[in-house]
Amino acid sequence: MTFLPPDCYLRWRVGRPVSPVLAEPGVAGRPNEQLLQQVWRHQRLQPERLKTFDGRRITVLHPGFWNREAGPDFRDALFQIEGEEPLSGDVEIDLQPQGWTQHGHAGNPDFQSVRLHVVWEGNTPAGGAIPTLRLEGTLDASLEALAGWLADHAEDGLPCGQQGACAGPLARLGAEDRQALLEQAGLVRLTLKADRIRARAQQAGWQAALWETLFAALGYKHNPWPMRRIAGLLPRISAGKPDLTGWQARLLGVSGLLPADLSGTRPRTRQYLRRVWDQWWRERTAFEDVVLPRAAWRLGGVRPANHPQRRLALAAHWLQ
Repeated sequence: MTFLPPDCYLRWRVGRPVSPVLAEPGVAGRPNEQLLQQVWRHQRLQPERLKTFDGRRITVLHPGFWNREAGPDFRDALFQIEGEEPLSGDVEIDLQPQGWTQHGHAGNPDFQSVRLHVVWEGNTPAGGAIPTLRLEGTLDASLEALAGWLADHAEDGLPCGQQGACAGPLARLGAEDRQALLEQAGLVRLTLKADRIRARAQQAGWQAALWETLFAALGYKHNPWPMRRIAGLLPRISAGKPDLTGWQARLLGVSGLLPADLSGTRPRTRQYLRRVWDQWWRERTAFEDVVLPRAAWRLGGVRPANHPQRRLALAAHWLQ
């Protein structure tokens, strides 16, 4: 029997200090730069509302990797501007466009690979030919709600020496109490995920929110962003009510992962891929503007069973 209060974990979370990433005060009605970085990192945005200053839509295929060293805020992002090919490069985040010049980025060689300037507000770009994206009015929840949600994620990925505040208390708990606390933590984590799905559903509808979440989960830790992008294309991919082979052809074709060289495959696999290719070959022109570039995927270190090709083939069964 455990004597741990049923809300012990929740009370600990509410009472713990605010993450320093989110504690720095900002101007009323405007996030500070640290919070804006976390919004971009977790893509707490309405993707259909993302546009450059000149009105072109932007599709974020991967937000990039958060950089806490000198240089741009995010490295190796991948995005596509309406009417152009997908573009890979760094992302710099400022509150206003003039931050580009005020912070000396224009003449800094560390910022030569920046391909997108993300700001909170403003109307006039300051990064020369670099496209500028304004986030004001594109968040998927209020600033207050996002600050609360992000407080639970801002520490992700910190060095071990900066984590472990709960290690001491946990060591003093018995096995039964530890198990009870873990179950409480799991419930809180589930609630946080539900809150994010609810916020997305308010913008795009429940069906879109659930498919995006399912596809992101199929991407595991390496590929949630391209998977989420494919989920966003489902209304278009589903046109004509394809059968199972049709679904697999469209999903694998749009992913850009349909193998072109079948010479090294087993006979049964080669026969299957030829069927898929026959279907995709007839339809590829209709989808060529949304096919993901190979660079959108991180395939190194992915277990064969978790490869996006297999996950997309599985998703076709759900959809069919």
